Amino acid sequence: MSSAGLVYKHFGREIIANACQDNWGVTLDENRLEKVFQKMYKKLILEVDALDNGVSEAENMKYYISTGLGSRIARTNPEWNAPSTKTQHKQFKKAMKIAEEEFFWCLRGIVLVHMPAYNIVRAAFDAREQFHPSGELMFMDRFAPWKDFVFEIEKELEMPGKLKFMIS
Repeated sequence: MSSAGLVYKHFGREIIANACQDNWGVTLDENRLEKVFQKMYKKLILEVDALDNGVSEAENMKYYISTGLGSRIARTNPEWNAPSTKTQHKQFKKAMKIAEEEFFWCLRGIVLVHMPAYNIVRAAFDAREQFHPSGELMFMDRFAPWKDFVFEIEKELEMPGKLKFMIS
């Protein structure tokens, strides 16, 4: 685990809870906070950890991804021939701003987009037996992205493969 991963491991939950409350007025209970913490790790921190530890995305890559977070931050390092006005301190502040923006975009997506969609799908999943007694059909009267959530919910409830059809 890189230094970013260690900082996240020890302070991530507190940072997430405070950021959600301060920026969007969202209070996360312990269960939701843990879910957000895990999703943020998978969606953002794991990438940073891997890059910091020299782990590549895949072996024998046919192209190099130069637009990711690590590349964008690396571009803030002063070039060998940069003017003396381009100090490491100034560039570090720019790098921090990029990382902060990425962190908040990721967190916002999870808290304000992902979680509400999950709640809609979970409610439809929980009510599926009211729609059809087999429990294998789920009806959603309101659209939300559902495919990934169904698998997540089935795993949480230890019911893999229970749902066979979804009607919207």
